Amino acid sequence: MKFGFDIEYQRTLNEMADTVDGATLSDADLYRLGRRALHLIKRRTQRGEDAYGKKFKPYSSKYAAYRDKTGRNTSPVDLLYTGQMLAGLTAVPDRDAALLRFTNSDLGRIANYHNSLKPRSKIPLRRFLDLVEGSDEADQVAEMAADMLARTINR
Repeated sequence: MKFGFDIEYQRTLNEMADTVDGATLSDADLYRLGRRALHLIKRRTQRGEDAYGKKFKPYSSKYAAYRDKTGRNTSPVDLLYTGQMLAGLTAVPDRDAALLRFTNSDLGRIANYHNSLKPRSKIPLRRFLDLVEGSDEADQVAEMAADMLARTINR
């Protein structure tokens, strides 16, 4: 399973680059952009916030009691129990985008339950695998991409 962060800025930058001697971002640049996005997503998720800056819905009382009993925090909701889900997320360049992928499909499936509404899912929606256009996070990644593109054009 793979998740891509689809930033309009990235598309705009690549379109702009196409008009300037065909300059594009290299795979190495896309990888660095993906790693930056990944860092921002992990940091925000560990603070208990979704991609829109809202606090995650609390754990159910039953699950919070289980987490407490096993020595895990119960608040804020940080989607960390073993740490494997977020640790299993990696950045991969793919043509003209940076994709975020899970190192195994089980981790991706768990993340997908949190990140998108599933019929009959008991897990509340906790949209964490996104960068929202106009957010500080998306702006940081877009600024980084613009700097990379400017260096490519100026070579």
